[in-house]
Amino acid sequence: MLVQGLSLLLTLAALVDSAAIPTKIGGFSGRVDQSGVTVSGLSSGGAFATQFHVAYSELVTGAGIIAGAPYHCAGGNLIQATYCQTLPSMVSVSSMVSDAESFARTGKIDSLDNLSNDRVYIYHSSLDTTVNIGAGHSVRDFYENFMPASSITIESGISSSHGIPTENYGDACYSFLSSTYILECGYSAAFEAVNYLYGGINPAAASAPGTLSTFSQGDFVTGDPAAISMADTGYVYIPTNCETDDSVCKLHVVFHGCRQGIDALGDIYVKHAGYLEVAESNDIVLLFPQVKASIFSPQNPLGCWDWWGYDDALFADKYATKEGPQMEAVYNMYRGNMLENIPCRYTLAVLAFLGFVYNYSMRINMNIVIVAMINYTAIPHISQAEQAKECSVEGDVSHLINTSSPLVPVVDTHHPSQEGEFAWNEEQQGLVLGSFFWGYIVTQIPGGRVGELYGVKRVFGLGLMVAALLTLLTPLAARTDYRLLIAVRILMGIFEGVTYPSMHAMLARWVPPFERNKFSTFVYTGAQVGTIITMPLVGILTTSFGWESVFYVIGTGALLWGICWMLLVYDTPEEHPRITAKELKYIHDGIGAGHERGKALPVPWGQMLRSKPFWALILVSMSTNWGFWLLLTELPTYLRNILHYDIKKNGFVSALPYFSMWTTSLVLSTVSDHFRKKGTYSFTTIRNINNSIAHFGPAICFVSLIFAGCNEYLSLALLIAAGTMQAGFWPGTITNHLDLAPNFAEFQILVDVRSAWFRSDQQQNLKNWAKVFWLAAGINVVGNGIFLAFGSSEEATWNRPRMTHDDPKNGGLPEPESQVRLVSDFSNPAFVNLDDDLAEYSHEPVTEPSSRNRSEIVFSL
Repeated sequence: MLVQGLSLLLTLAALVDSAAIPTKIGGFSGRVDQSGVTVSGLSSGGAFATQFHVAYSELVTGAGIIAGAPYHCAGGNLIQATYCQTLPSMVSVSSMVSDAESFARTGKIDSLDNLSNDRVYIYHSSLDTTVNIGAGHSVRDFYENFMPASSITIESGISSSHGIPTENYGDACYSFLSSTYILECGYSAAFEAVNYLYGGINPAAASAPGTLSTFSQGDFVTGDPAAISMADTGYVYIPTNCETDDSVCKLHVVFHGCRQGIDALGDIYVKHAGYLEVAESNDIVLLFPQVKASIFSPQNPLGCWDWWGYDDALFADKYATKEGPQMEAVYNMYRGNMLENIPCRYTLAVLAFLGFVYNYSMRINMNIVIVAMINYTAIPHISQAEQAKECSVEGDVSHLINTSSPLVPVVDTHHPSQEGEFAWNEEQQGLVLGSFFWGYIVTQIPGGRVGELYGVKRVFGLGLMVAALLTLLTPLAARTDYRLLIAVRILMGIFEGVTYPSMHAMLARWVPPFERNKFSTFVYTGAQVGTIITMPLVGILTTSFGWESVFYVIGTGALLWGICWMLLVYDTPEEHPRITAKELKYIHDGIGAGHERGKALPVPWGQMLRSKPFWALILVSMSTNWGFWLLLTELPTYLRNILHYDIKKNGFVSALPYFSMWTTSLVLSTVSDHFRKKGTYSFTTIRNINNSIAHFGPAICFVSLIFAGCNEYLSLALLIAAGTMQAGFWPGTITNHLDLAPNFAEFQILVDVRSAWFRSDQQQNLKNWAKVFWLAAGINVVGNGIFLAFGSSEEATWNRPRMTHDDPKNGGLPEPESQVRLVSDFSNPAFVNLDDDLAEYSHEPVTEPSSRNRSEIVFSL
């Protein structure tokens, strides 16, 4: 069912967003600087730190290895692991390098190129009898294959036994009897490691007054943590300066050694290894994951980190890759609680996609369900014979009488109870179906402006939620009076009319130019998915539970979506409490930092109305909509009256063109991005190709339908082909709005004239349908011809009107240079001088207005 299925998707979207939430684990509610994620560890923790660094090199920028072993030294073999510790020269470093390169080629670890700018600190005493100093040399030799030797430092001059040296805590520096492996050596390996990895830090604080808290590690492990030798509890330390919601701090992950976990030492290693004081004075969040001893399954009696493969004996190499159970668990701690997993703009895209799924579910359900609502035998001028004779065997209509379905388009007169309950004639039916668009066109122009001034989140979300409430009221309105139903549909159109323009405004604020093609295609093709789901769903619900259930199911689902939208989405990246500094910088680099919401740009009416590309885009969008809505609104009627499909079959068949359109649009957008990034074609050429597919292809299909006549299978093939080729609209026309003038896409309004005139008094026969198909084909050809002649995907000079320093709409911003960046290209930012073209607005230098403050209303479907 639509509610159950899409509610599951909404739940997944909520989980995606929660994964991006820096949850208050241990009280930490700020953000972590992704450029400052480092790791360190002792002994088995040192070997594990190397593993984590190499496997997640895109994330981790440095590693501190204290008496540890090099990457994949054990090779998944406990005996070889022993050699790594005691006779490291017997294990070839070149084989470790080869293994790492093989893992990187197959995607099991991140690209090793990421290591080139990292730093590595190595501590290894020559007196260590547990792990031979040769292991430390092997660590150095391994890393020198991927980074300059100058980026690696090794400290081997401290006379210590096996353990972590500290300034003033622990057993004697050279002690064979240490139970904690914390050694008082007058030297802090914790400080020196962190100092080197971050390129110089403040001295350690005298104390650590921040917050040391525990958290459940089971939240980050699939199944029982004990099954992979993970303890139930881990630690996190939050420095004082990192305890506020707006803090941005570095992250350092500390891996203890064998016999040092929480089950063995409690919090002794966490508190006394020397890390807390270093973190306190340098605003570094510390994460202390914990492992514990296990005798069987897995065999880890000393409570060591898995650096030889005890967690996955059947797949011995997984332990050292991103597929390793402990590796995944630690990364999940980072991903789910310290940093983002899925970028916040992806969460926006998923919820926006689902919003358009419900948008179309609510608007088109009436197109099919009306077949079940109407009592055709009660309409005086329509007889069964008149409806059945088109595309039937002469004089024989019995094969068209479907008595197996409770709702049939051609009804057996012996079973009048199978008819619907409303005796609306064709004119009244046309008014019911067309009334939505009377309201829809009203809010096309103001939708983007209203979103800009009051927040797209509210306008888009509340618009669909009010439409959902009206959907729930539809059965009551229909039974009261068809005129009340028309009023309800008009109101639905008004509230849904803001969706496309407001969403264009939001995408302009959130999505950098490089991603606009795929984001806009993904988000807006939610309309096709909504169509694909709704058309067969209407048939199933109607035949099983009655036509009223359609409106109750879809309306309820849309309300649930609205709750998720209002809770998880924010108008701008700056307002999002869970966005990371890295993503925010990425967005800023792509589209610039945003102005305060509500400072609208002055509209360059003169230049815009004199622009040929602007009018070409308007006209091609109108022609696209004509063909699109012909299929969407009239196809169920054509299938019923010409091909005589019952409502269930009607719904499934009506969905086929949209399923094909959806999948093809994803392919076309991907191919378009590929050719543009390679520089094979310009933006204008790509838009022309896609628009030609979306217009000339369906035009040929519409004309062919005229000659297909009553050939059922050929007619269906042509209808599906027409829908398939309309997929070019998404990487063609709809993205061109952002190419040409992203700041003023609101003035490319919808003129939805469709073919509703056909419904009034026209007899349902092939001759009259031929008029519809000829007209649609002609409009498609003419519209695209105009676009090919006058359209453009180059940013219009009038997209960036001047605002002087004194202009209140400029927010008192400083006057920038007279060059502005073109944001609609995949290539490097180009700069153009717009002084001459914008002279009519001001003689002051040109401002670069933010796309995040754009007021965009798109010519929409």
